[in-house]
Amino acid sequence: MSYVFISERAYAAFADAFRRAGYVPISLPAWERLENPARDHPDMLLCPLPDGSILVYGAYYRANRDCFAAIDNWIRLYEAVPAPVYPDDIALNALICEKTAYGHLKTAESIKKAVSAFIPVKQGYARCSSLLVDNTGDRPLLITADQGIASAFKAYSGEVLTVSSGGIRLPGYGFGFLGGASVYDRLQKRAIFFGNLSSYPDGQAITAALTSRGIEILSLSVNTLWDCGGGVVVSDRALTDELE
Repeated sequence: MSYVFISERAYAAFADAFRRAGYVPISLPAWERLENPARDHPDMLLCPLPDGSILVYGAYYRANRDCFAAIDNWIRLYEAVPAPVYPDDIALNALICEKTAYGHLKTAESIKKAVSAFIPVKQGYARCSSLLVDNTGDRPLLITADQGIASAFKAYSGEVLTVSSGGIRLPGYGFGFLGGASVYDRLQKRAIFFGNLSSYPDGQAITAALTSRGIEILSLSVNTLWDCGGGVVVSDRALTDELE
């Protein structure tokens, strides 16, 4: 069984598409502790850790415990409370490749302790800004428009495809980020996009990079890409393998 945690707004638009693709979609309710455009975004509320567990704000978990019933044994709580202003809202928005994490200095200490190396970057929304694929193999690929993350990742972890910014909608902001407009399922080797990848200015380059690695591309609609906070895929098989 594969679950995918998505924002409640994404759930309204894409739940059926995820079901057709073989996932059980789980809606994450908005939380008033975060700024309105991102209050239900998975990349703000959850962080998958290298051991397979999922780090969640404790207060958010207790208010929405039913959402996590299927994976309750794999939840780890982060008891700090965010403020709805940058950078006091980015504690869980770290990018993790194997056991190396990239993030702002305000990244949660629980994340820094869970990895072997923490690489500080200026971009607070590190995971939101980037699509990471093949992240458990020997050739991880990062796709991002953020030059700082691109340079750091290339130095420490793997290959980078740098793309242009813009071309992704995020109501309430000027534009969104590629990581927030996509989900990567490493077990299925599938990159899922909230909208149509072909609508993105660098869609052809991304398509070429992914298909060259044998990664399936799934566009959930014909519309412009939408940054709705990405998603977190959790598989029973993956959790069993990681935590045994």
